[in-house]
Amino acid sequence: MNNISSSISTSRFLLLLLVISVLGAGLRMYRLAGPGVWNDELYTVRDAIDLDATFFKAPPKVFGYVSTHLGLRLAGADLKSAARDEAFGWQAAGIDHFAMRIGSCLVGILTVPVLGLMSRRFLGDRPALIAALLLAVSPWHIYWSQGARFYSQQFLFYNMAFILYFMATREHKPIRLLLALVLAGMAFFSQLTAAAIAVVWVLDLLLDRFNPQPFRIGRHGLLWISAIGVFCAAVVAYDVYKRTDLWIDSFQGSSTSAPMFILGVIFFVGPSLVAAGLLMACNQWREDRRRVVYLLLGGILPILVFASLSMRQYAGTRYSFCCLYAWVALGAVGLDQLWQMLRPKLGLWAAATPLLVVMAPMALTLSAYYTQGHAFHPRWQEAFAFVARHRQPGEEVRTSVLEVGQYYLRDAGVKLIPRNAEDLAERATEPCWLVESAGLPMTGLTGHWLDRVADLRVYYDVWNMRPLTSIRVYHYEPAAVSTTQPSPRP
Repeated sequence: MNNISSSISTSRFLLLLLVISVLGAGLRMYRLAGPGVWNDELYTVRDAIDLDATFFKAPPKVFGYVSTHLGLRLAGADLKSAARDEAFGWQAAGIDHFAMRIGSCLVGILTVPVLGLMSRRFLGDRPALIAALLLAVSPWHIYWSQGARFYSQQFLFYNMAFILYFMATREHKPIRLLLALVLAGMAFFSQLTAAAIAVVWVLDLLLDRFNPQPFRIGRHGLLWISAIGVFCAAVVAYDVYKRTDLWIDSFQGSSTSAPMFILGVIFFVGPSLVAAGLLMACNQWREDRRRVVYLLLGGILPILVFASLSMRQYAGTRYSFCCLYAWVALGAVGLDQLWQMLRPKLGLWAAATPLLVVMAPMALTLSAYYTQGHAFHPRWQEAFAFVARHRQPGEEVRTSVLEVGQYYLRDAGVKLIPRNAEDLAERATEPCWLVESAGLPMTGLTGHWLDRVADLRVYYDVWNMRPLTSIRVYHYEPAAVSTTQPSPRP
């Protein structure tokens, strides 16, 4: 492979990577237990408590819950006393915010040095260190490292496979190819959206046919690809057969516009990082065309696949999360090129200005994330704490996030909120509390009718990330319709 930068001694490289890894670890551990949980985190915990039950219920995704399960055990949670479907008892079993998230966090911490080491041969010495630094401070990667979900685990295995596949096909190493396929399978069984890597590899293989010396994967490669592909497809087919209704429901969510989806992913990756990556692609096109094309495929195709899907059903920007590394790699090589060009004219430190320009928006986003942004989580925790302080004995609580309400109030009697005023009047015959999200189409925009039939006592915004979204707390009295104006933000 052509190295685009002068080499760094192994001892110095490892020392710098260690410093970067410590920085990444600190950012991921900082205020890990502070922000409140959202409903998907509790779904993960539910399935992680009893992996045996989850395996028989949803075999394709059980591997994705392993990191959370191990994190719960590491934090000392009593999983034997924690019933899988009784969130109201989890806190008593030691399942707090830290216990939920430490597994995902440790995987996120490990990702920085692992991909940094693997990138050394893939990108070169300095670009590998720059890539590790960009990944260490990436707000998107920190966000998912601090969430009790399977995305940090999926990201690690996906991008280990992404790098190994390229090295295996370039250097004709069949064992590396097999390892890449196994890692891709592990990413797939962490979260099925990792199937996007197959699209990247297929198109890379097709485009490489136009090279004067195309790579060959050989008979063994074809056999391994077929075997792993058939196995993954068979597990998913079995799950579709067993849970047909759930699979049908998963394809009936709300859709969004593809341009908005693409802009959302660019925002999370970082516009300055995307710009640096595209600059690298232009400059490196002649020197290492296949690597440029491969990284562009890895950065663009997952976005386009799920943007297309989002036009017909719900697809979150997180489905394209794994593309982050490709943009980090592209940006790292481009920034290293700029540094080499500017260093003779400006000196060592001034030449690093482009890197600082790319990292400045990340630093600002992280500042908001840790302070006013509440880690970009909907503020259910504060809302239910308000209810707990003001709730009178015997008053019901209704919400759209049943498990979250039960978890924070430690109350099995929390009920689902009705979808309209007529149902509310029929079901709630006594004064009750209503905790709901307003401003999100996914929740049916229920806030507008609640404003007419209940007193809005308080609301909690995530100002920096979702200015049109708030968690609202209402008090409802069947005998009277309040005309109280909305209270100011707490």
